[in-house]
Amino acid sequence: MAVLIEGLCVVVNVNAIATKHAGGAKAFAAEVPNASLCADEELARVGFMTPDDARGYVEHLERRGLKYLEDRNAVDIVVVDQRTGPVVACNWVTFGRVDWDKDPKRPVAVCRAHPTRVTQIVAPKGWVFERSLSAQHVFVENGKIPASLKPVRQEDGLDVYRDAETGQELYVARSRPSSDPK
Repeated sequence: MAVLIEGLCVVVNVNAIATKHAGGAKAFAAEVPNASLCADEELARVGFMTPDDARGYVEHLERRGLKYLEDRNAVDIVVVDQRTGPVVACNWVTFGRVDWDKDPKRPVAVCRAHPTRVTQIVAPKGWVFERSLSAQHVFVENGKIPASLKPVRQEDGLDVYRDAETGQELYVARSRPSSDPK
């Protein structure tokens, strides 16, 4: 199978969850900090919109017994960017793009175990292409928020910005409190 990749995803080897994570799969699922978990028989993935949130989750997983890097290669965990793929060398996943529901107007990024036994794509519960980061997103490089984006408020796990040029509100889902003053 393959797991959907949007924003920055922390992808974890399911066998490592079962054998190394304190509390196993049940504890792993209970500790996911947002509603973005999806998994197949080989990989589990949790999505984030900021590098800080992804990094914090990787650190949490390491405290629970999983290993991120050894000699700059992914061991049990790999961070995968929706635009560019794995951020470190990883020989146990393959990254690519496919058409959602075989529709070339609906491309999505996916990650699958390497080698894999199955080809179906899994997405988080309630995921809908039209409301997804795959359908539309604005990429802002870490630490380089455009001057036209003004912080407005924080609500329900979101940092809300207003584009001064268009008046449109933009939302960044957060798994941890933002350090940006509002």
